[in-house]
Amino acid sequence: ATPLGLSRAPIVEVYLKFDRMLREKYGARPHLGKKTTATFQDMAKLHGDDWKEFQKVRQDADPTGKFLPPQNLLLTQIFEE
Repeated sequence: ATPLGLSRAPIVEVYLKFDRMLREKYGARPHLGKKTTATFQDMAKLHGDDWKEFQKVRQDADPTGKFLPPQNLLLTQIFEE
């Protein structure tokens, strides 16, 4: 929540920097129900072999990519290489 009259832009900028810092410094894993700056490469680094296995399972369960619509920028940022 932002105070009345205050632009959200500075708050979003601080949040996104904080999000990156937590991952880089502490290896924090993003909450996928929240906005994040995490990318496919970040997720692979954070989760290691589990991420590779997850990608295999995801590909087997959704070979045509039906559940990864290209217009969903957050999902494509996280789940596409």
